[in-house]
Amino acid sequence: MISRFAPIADTHCGLNVGLMPPKVVANPNTSWQTTHKHHNKTQEYLYKKFKKAEKTIFKGADEVVTALMGDAIHGIRDTGGVWTNSLKVQKDAYIAIVLPWVNKSSATYSVQGTKWHVGEDGVVEQQYAQELGVYKKATFAKMEVNVQGVRIMLQHKGPKPGSREWTKPNSMLHTLKNKHIHALRMGVEPADIYLWAHFHEYVQGMYEAEGPWGTKIIHGYVLPAWCSPNEYALQNVQALEFGNIGMIYFDIEGDKFEMHKFYDNVDVVERVTHGR
Repeated sequence: MISRFAPIADTHCGLNVGLMPPKVVANPNTSWQTTHKHHNKTQEYLYKKFKKAEKTIFKGADEVVTALMGDAIHGIRDTGGVWTNSLKVQKDAYIAIVLPWVNKSSATYSVQGTKWHVGEDGVVEQQYAQELGVYKKATFAKMEVNVQGVRIMLQHKGPKPGSREWTKPNSMLHTLKNKHIHALRMGVEPADIYLWAHFHEYVQGMYEAEGPWGTKIIHGYVLPAWCSPNEYALQNVQALEFGNIGMIYFDIEGDKFEMHKFYDNVDVVERVTHGR
């Protein structure tokens, strides 16, 4: 039996360069009903890429297990970059996008994003968790999901990628080493896979962990995003020239797993050849 584990990270619905369906109807069947058709070129690309991912994920596996990795909406603090200043409309847009995916999944798990985007009380996260019918109809700060004996630890914010190509995985390697030492101190075996989101950049790392369980390789991944870099990111992330847009997923069978990539490296630099 092949179980496919699919983490969906950082959609930032509501942001002009975040994921969005072609149309969102707010307050339907009321005098306040409004229709948002704000599909710019970036959002059109993201939506088509997401729907293509959906077709890919639900083909060739016996079941799909989905994880919602946080920052589902962008929120309203960054008002200059959003197409609506309504948290409810942003939440409805997110549900419209992921509901078909969730309905086809054997189970869906949800972890919390950052308060900047979802509000200090995190009420939007709890609302979409209930409306989507995820595990326990709730979203959690940290989760461990065991799929056929492969233990996957989920958390939105984790090790920050390094600012140089040769330092990208350094923080992750230190984090995985810490997970190993912590497991030894607590007398438990570390998870097989640690997944983080938040930084919108794909980074992979491995660490060899020895203990009472024997020798095992623990794997860490910072996930790509379903959101293109905005002006703030371009101005403040010195090394940013390509956005990692899309996802990775895992095929799990008999306590073994294989990771697959489904993301694009999108050039976010304006390039011109003078004189043409």
